[in-house]
Amino acid sequence: MSRIGRLAGALAMAAACLGLGLNLGTAHAQQSKDNLRIALNEFVSGINPYDLTLDELSRVYRKVYRTLISRDERNGTWVPELAKSWRMVDNETLEFELRDDVTFHSGNKFTPADVIYTVNYAADPQSKIPGKARFSFLKSAEQTGPNTVRIHTTGVVGTALESIAYDFYILDSKVHAALPDKSAYGRVSASGAGIYRVVKMDPRGNTVLERFDGFVGDRKYHRAPVKNIELIPMPERQTQVAQMLVQGVDVLRNVEPETAAYFVNNPEIEMTTVPSGSFLYLLLDAAGRSGVPAMKDQRVRQAIAMAIDRAGIAHNLVTGADKEPLPDAICFPTTVACSVSRKPYGFDPAAAKKLLADAGYADGLTLPFFVHAPYKQIGEAIAQQLQKIGIRTTIQLLPITVYTKKRGDGELTMFLGARPTATYPETTAVFTSLFGGSRDYAKDPIIDKAVAQAEKTFDIAERAKILQTAIDRNNEQVYVLPISTMPTVLLHGKNVKVQPGILSMHDAEISDFAWK
Repeated sequence: MSRIGRLAGALAMAAACLGLGLNLGTAHAQQSKDNLRIALNEFVSGINPYDLTLDELSRVYRKVYRTLISRDERNGTWVPELAKSWRMVDNETLEFELRDDVTFHSGNKFTPADVIYTVNYAADPQSKIPGKARFSFLKSAEQTGPNTVRIHTTGVVGTALESIAYDFYILDSKVHAALPDKSAYGRVSASGAGIYRVVKMDPRGNTVLERFDGFVGDRKYHRAPVKNIELIPMPERQTQVAQMLVQGVDVLRNVEPETAAYFVNNPEIEMTTVPSGSFLYLLLDAAGRSGVPAMKDQRVRQAIAMAIDRAGIAHNLVTGADKEPLPDAICFPTTVACSVSRKPYGFDPAAAKKLLADAGYADGLTLPFFVHAPYKQIGEAIAQQLQKIGIRTTIQLLPITVYTKKRGDGELTMFLGARPTATYPETTAVFTSLFGGSRDYAKDPIIDKAVAQAEKTFDIAERAKILQTAIDRNNEQVYVLPISTMPTVLLHGKNVKVQPGILSMHDAEISDFAWK
């Protein structure tokens, strides 16, 4: 169904809801209950950062669970969380002095045993954790005092503090250890130490979070302006739109340009755009894994880059991107250790056609073009621009499960996708996600060497200098072309306001919403 058709369906559905009197808890009624309703794009099986790595839930996890430290992205400094202080014992050992006044949502007291248990669980080869490579830096942990623990890493890991700050959520060991099925932790008992606690979790329905009155922490970095947050799964966009029209939800995320335009004159609805830390990218098979020799020629890849009007795509097809600068790299200035001196090639179709001719393709060529399904419209626009210089494409739309398999199997000749950075804004992590293992379609020893060296470098400024080599090399060779930023577009009731994040510079976490 087209987007216009979906909007028409949403209008019909909204009319039906009004006619039947369904789900008409008005925004003001919800505000009086201090209950904010946020639509989710899919059903969730639990609030568990280890077993359910949904990007959509990352804004929830940091408020339900806590890490030992956090990072103030505006000031570029580390912030105490469950740890009061920390130090490097040696290049493979970190020691943390822990708070002794924190209680989990279950009522259990937080102790060094919880840190040791979480390290052992995350590092255990038998632990069935999706994306387990996140925790490959963890080796072991030991208690060294009444409230101190040491964490040992697997060799020299320069990004250990970043991983601990962004990925290493501390589990309530007594609750987690008692569960035969560890993946049930976020469903049966999501016991964290965050400022919100889970009071209801229905895998087939809504999840309700409540402000945790027993929270202990620096209120300078933590807030919970709304008492209750209700997460409502609505996989169909037309359902979300209909519910927004009848005030059945208070917040919609990541709406398409057509949907945003539809609501622009609605006096009851407001739109807020915030930087997301995500970017659209075009991956090109420079290594020839997919069996297309033309892609191994740098002139062909450069021609592709110069044929694409990145600014036009950003301004016309990505809501809110016209208010942000085009990305100069596969990371942002706010990403830890991101430094670039060579920008991507500019839009120049005439020069692109000459490059193709110089490469032996004066009559053009045909390439398979794989597109992650949500970005169909942008993929079609890129295909039209490539056709103008003689590159014909056959577009194949792929859901995430299919493109993930094809990527690992080396089948992606040219691929349009998106990469979030907000959940772990560190440049080596971005390179690992795009150039690591079976994801690598460049096979460039210059990039591999720089990333390997950066991973062992603790000093962030020095790490940035090292990674600049990899970033500039990527832009020169056009392995992964950044297309556009992808701002988070929020539709919300006029009685809701979106506050800037306290620690994060990207996206909107659940604690950033408040009533006017």
